[in-house]
Formats: sequence, structure tokens, C-alpha cells
Amino acid sequence: MNADSAPRHYLCFATNQPLVNLTPVAGGCVSVAGITILSWPKNRDYAQWLQTALGQVTGRRVPIAIAEVHDGYDIALCRQSIAGIAASHPEGCVANVTGGSKVMALAAWEVLNRPQDALCYVDPNTDELRWLRPDLPSIQIPDRLSLAVWLSAFGFASPPDSPLSRPDSRRLEAAAQQAYARVKEIAAAYRDGKRVEALELSTGPGQWLETYLAYTLAHLFSGQPSLASRIHDISGPFKVYRLNNRSVTNELDGALLYNNRLFIFEAKNGHEAQGRQAVDAIFRLGQLRQQIGGWLSCGVFIASRQNSDVIKARASELGVHVIDGPQLPKLRSHIEGLLQRPVRG
Repeated sequence: MNADSAPRHYLCFATNQPLVNLTPVAGGCVSVAGITILSWPKNRDYAQWLQTALGQVTGRRVPIAIAEVHDGYDIALCRQSIAGIAASHPEGCVANVTGGSKVMALAAWEVLNRPQDALCYVDPNTDELRWLRPDLPSIQIPDRLSLAVWLSAFGFASPPDSPLSRPDSRRLEAAAQQAYARVKEIAAAYRDGKRVEALELSTGPGQWLETYLAYTLAHLFSGQPSLASRIHDISGPFKVYRLNNRSVTNELDGALLYNNRLFIFEAKNGHEAQGRQAVDAIFRLGQLRQQIGGWLSCGVFIASRQNSDVIKARASELGVHVIDGPQLPKLRSHIEGLLQRPVRG
């Protein structure tokens, strides 16, 4: 079974990790005539966010419904709900049983046993779609998500006044070269033990560090082909808000999607790049990382000043990697190294 198979009805179960339901459709691994998201009350928000994201990747060309079962751990109710969905779709159902409860997966296995039905699950560690029934080879899911779709799936969006936008390296080049000269001076001052000079250099007006980061992200596309080919979206500075709480916005200095993994960036210079203020910024970034991608995401804190090993260790516990003053001249290579590491929040 592959993208060339006759379209069937796609059934998936709402979960707080929506990518397992989203990527098979976005990657064209299943050919869908319609979609039903089976949920229960506590997962209602997750189902609605997934519905929005699936609508984006399908171009809203197929109907996408949410069906609710009162208790996702009641096997009789789950059987009844899935049987009703199957009866409405004689063309067959493809059930993705990765999300939801184990009881829901068991009910799907018991009910969806017609010749035209199929069951699968997604291995989030390898991005493979694996077939439970029928017995078919696994499929490597292509990297086709955009940042906008990712945000929607996790219940976030970018406002019109600060949208996602790919950085323009040509427009940024002059300012980025000046910023690069500054970070080389900062690193040299730290190397030579001139701490006071390093602190003074790291405290400059303007958005020089953010510009340097945006320029670096833009140039990742022209880096190692094995890495560049797996970056499927990238953005410079933007804001995000929760779909169910639009009054609160968060600012990020960059983001990229690599191999169906999210990396979000925050850059701080001066006093905000060190000590208590850096710890607070790292904590906020770690919280946002968890909400906006869970263990499939990584926060990256770019600091113009050097931070202690204690702060870096605490950041790591929050799923945040720190790249600080002495490391800044090799920012691009540090980010490329992060992309190749397993992402675990």
C-alpha cells in the first residue's frame, strides 16, 4: 500500500503528539478520500488543532471530521464508534493507531478487518510508517511539513504583524558581516582572558546578534548537502500565540524544521545573556519548546556572553542547548552539529 493505492478513509486518534497522525498525510504515504479524528473530551483541543493542520496539508480538498467517544478506555464504546465510521466508508479505512489509547488501537484491530481496511502506526524515532495489516514493507515518511503547519498542529499560530518569513541572506549580509567581526572579537577576548573587554563587546545596541543568527540560518541551505536537503522550512524572527489564548504572545528569533524535528532559537546579548536573566530566558524557551513540539523539538539559546557549565546543564534538562560567546564565530557548525544529534526533550 502506498500513495498510488485507491483513496480510502483515514482514521486517526487525537493525541498531544500530533505529528504521528499528520506526517503520513503530508508525506503522501496514504491516499485519503476523507479523514476522521477520533477523540474523547480531554483531547478535544488536540483534535481541533490536528483538524486545522490536516486541512492545511490537504488543501481542504477532503472532508475532515472529528468523532468523539465519551471514554477512550471503554472498549465497547470504542468498538461502537469505529464500527460506525467503518460502516459509513465501504471503500475501506486506513487506521493509524499510533495515538490515542491502547484500548482504541485494540478496538480498531478488532473492527477494521475487512479486506479493504488497513492498520498502521508511525515510529517517531525513524519517521517510518509501518503496516500492521496487511503485511507490507514500511515506508520512509518524506519531510514535507512547513513551520506554519507544525505550529497549527500544536495549537499555535503566527500573527499577521510578525509572520513566519525566510531570512534573506543578501539583504542581511552587510549587517551580518559587522556582527561576525564583533563575535570574533568577543571570542578572542575570552580566549585571551580579557573578560571585561568581552563583556563590553557583548553589550551593543541594536539587533546585531539576531541578525547574525538569521544570516547563519539562511546559509544552512547552502551547507552540507546531506543536511541542507533535510531542512524543509526555516524562519527568521517571528511571534507565536496559542490558538486558545491569543492575548499572550511569545517572540522567537528563528526556527527551522529538519528531518521532521523542530529547532527554535532565541538570541540574547548584554546582561540578558548571562546569569539570572539568562536562566529566566532559558526557562521560558524550555517551556515554549515543550508546548510547541514536545520531545520532537530542541530549543537553542544564543548568548553573546559566556555561561557557566551549571547553567548549560540546567538548560539541557529543559531541552535547550546553549551556544555562547566563545563559540559564536562557529555558530553555523554548532547548529549543524545539533541537527545531527537525536532530539530528546
